Amino acid sequence: MDKAPTSLDPMKISGYNAYVACQQLGDTLIIHDPEGKGEYLPNLATSWETSDDGLQWVFQLRDDVHFQKGEYQDGRLMTAEDVAYSFMRNKQHVNNTLGFVEKVEATGENEVTFTLYQPTATLLYEITLPNFIIVPQEEAEGWGDEFGAHVISTGAFQLESHEIDQQTVMVRNENYWGARPHLDKVVFKVIQDPNQRLNALITGEIDLALSLSTDSLQQVMDNPDLDLVSLNKVQMNMIAFSYENGPTTDPRVRQALSMATDRQALIDGAFAEGVAKYTKIPLPGNSWAYDDKLQDLVPDYDPEGAKALLAEAGYPDGFQITLSYAASTERDRVGVVLQQMWKENLNVDVVLDATETATYNDKVHSGNGELYMGGITASSPDPAFSLGYSFDSSKAHASYNPGPYINEEWDKLNKQALASTDQEERTGIYHDMLKMAMEDYPGIWFADQYPCWGVRNGTHMTDFDNWFLICNGNTYNAWKEQ
Repeated sequence: MDKAPTSLDPMKISGYNAYVACQQLGDTLIIHDPEGKGEYLPNLATSWETSDDGLQWVFQLRDDVHFQKGEYQDGRLMTAEDVAYSFMRNKQHVNNTLGFVEKVEATGENEVTFTLYQPTATLLYEITLPNFIIVPQEEAEGWGDEFGAHVISTGAFQLESHEIDQQTVMVRNENYWGARPHLDKVVFKVIQDPNQRLNALITGEIDLALSLSTDSLQQVMDNPDLDLVSLNKVQMNMIAFSYENGPTTDPRVRQALSMATDRQALIDGAFAEGVAKYTKIPLPGNSWAYDDKLQDLVPDYDPEGAKALLAEAGYPDGFQITLSYAASTERDRVGVVLQQMWKENLNVDVVLDATETATYNDKVHSGNGELYMGGITASSPDPAFSLGYSFDSSKAHASYNPGPYINEEWDKLNKQALASTDQEERTGIYHDMLKMAMEDYPGIWFADQYPCWGVRNGTHMTDFDNWFLICNGNTYNAWKEQ
């Protein structure tokens, strides 16, 4: 990994690396089909059904699932109460993505019922995310704030140690309800320096690099011992404006900064050829709602027009502003290019605030920043998980919506889109939502990035396209040649 997941508590995880690590420790109620057909398969839940009005979903649960042994329980059976507790616990946190769920209750010995505020087309996808692995109440509450370093759940691997900025070690759960994991241990090493990470892959110190700098890609492709795996996901890179602090509270300033940004120059200065695609909107090209014409909703690069607009807003001589982000090779480079670009075009001085992921997340959650550089991984073609996350007021001060952008009319449209099962109708609504948000210039979207992994020959994964799953009860069981 290039960054350390600070907490493995499913309620608090944020960022790709935390998702990857947390997912190995627990199971979700259902999972994606491995063929990527958009279907869902049983996991901890054996079956499910919904009411005619779509407001209730009832899940039947397995009766043979045990928790891993921990400090506060000895590997007891998982119950319906545990499932209800885990979901309701997560609803309390800023990272919550189930704002449309009113409550989750145990309604039988092995049955839970979700009651929704309104019907939604995305519930099943949401509950496949590692935020919603099941945890025992006594462990979560017994450890309190330290639970993130001592997570107990139902997964194929149990946490042995979690050393922030060093490594996370997991060992086989011998009491796992599903297929016995082929691997007896998994070590997630944190190697922040991209050159060291590449060297570790080449020498065999590691078997898989979850993050490669753009400078490393060609070396991986040229090495006969390595494979470059491109994921079917899109990382939407953006710079979000604060609606609470600094000059960007003025919409004219937001528009001027957007017009003064040469997005192609950011891509050329930070990414290897073919890794990132130019964009101006928070709707990736892999979405079924995407249309090239939507790019016209955002003005093109126009530094002279931007300069006039900034003067109209009361900043003819520019200003100073801080760009906060979790440090990485690409984002460091984007920051430098942007710094030079805005200085030349607008006399705006950009202070680069590159920090560890945890420090950046704290700034986002507290709303103490002026500009936030981050991204959203669109792992589904459904625009609910790209555009729908970007401006949802229920996700204010989460990594999805750091500004935060808050618009009641937009939220109403979002609920309408989620409540519909007609793709054509939903597409029209999402286009209206995009137009409404872009008219307020909430941020600068500049690159759709396609993540790549480096993998040593002899490392076998069933599917590289599902958030990196090593083993679960049904379809995934990675192995390594000796």
